[in-house]
Amino acid sequence: PAGGASLPPVVKLLGGGRALHALTSAFLVFELCVGLYFPTISTLRSKYVPNEHKASILNLFRIPLNLVVISVYLSIGRLGVSGALYCAGAAVSLALAALAALPA
Repeated sequence: PAGGASLPPVVKLLGGGRALHALTSAFLVFELCVGLYFPTISTLRSKYVPNEHKASILNLFRIPLNLVVISVYLSIGRLGVSGALYCAGAAVSLALAALAALPA
């Protein structure tokens, strides 16, 4: 109820119904991507990571990921928001290149 009461001022601030439509569409696309991510990642894990070593391998992959997150977080003063977004874009590009290199 409280969230619904605050919606009209936000819609007016964003420029009316067209902005609300764009915002809702962007939210739905985001939710679709997140909803597709988990089943896709589960399928890739079952295909490429052996079950007997799955826990060890996944924990080893978390170490570099956490190091990247911590280093970007500690450097946010120097990088700024755009620099942090460039780092995220570079990480996604690297992941996409690694995905493309996987055998079919």
